[in-house]
Amino acid sequence: MSDYFATLHSTWPAAELWHVQGFDLRDGAGAGKRATAASLSGPFSAEGVTAAETDMRARGMKALFMVQDGQDDLDGELEQRGYRTLDPTSIFAAPISALTDQRPPPVSSFVIWPPLAIVEDIWVECGTDRARLALMHRTPDPKAAILGRTDDAPAGAAFAAIHQNICMVHALDVIKTLRRKGTATNMMRRAAIWAQDLGADEIAVAVTDTNAGAHALYSALGLTVVGHYHYRVAPS
Repeated sequence: MSDYFATLHSTWPAAELWHVQGFDLRDGAGAGKRATAASLSGPFSAEGVTAAETDMRARGMKALFMVQDGQDDLDGELEQRGYRTLDPTSIFAAPISALTDQRPPPVSSFVIWPPLAIVEDIWVECGTDRARLALMHRTPDPKAAILGRTDDAPAGAAFAAIHQNICMVHALDVIKTLRRKGTATNMMRRAAIWAQDLGADEIAVAVTDTNAGAHALYSALGLTVVGHYHYRVAPS
């Protein structure tokens, strides 16, 4: 099975990464939970949890963990400590050929790096803050911004990066007034074509389980759920 979690972290990286007693710890520089949460990287132990949360708190950070499929011991330990569950998320993936069998219509999508100002403006309008934009710039190559166009106007933006032959798409946003016109589908197909040309053979996305529209989109494109994770945050 492909290591989707390694791809997730490589293509949406922390500003700083360090190791404490079986855990990878992260400072996301304000770029959200995905770039900030600690994750299990070695054998589980309750002592490791204590060491990780002590280190995070000593740095002035909130104690936050990502819990992946099969990490029931970690999940149970955090539950006992009063940690709340946040943002259950599914990882969808498919062979990249599932999206390259059809090309998006002419001038409906473009691959750009670095992103044009209009691409960043779309992200900001849709809720992607400047810290996340800075994260995209520090992500290792190969990476790309995807601009989507609908009705002869800029309509959407997405970020794609490749790790271990998997293209992970992040921050796919479409302007609210231009949704349901195929923009997201065109951007996903454009990202897949770009990635396939660079040797990628899978495409993946991570979507919160409350986002029913995105689940429907990716299922319609032929992606299936290949993993799950959620966060656990310490009580206030």
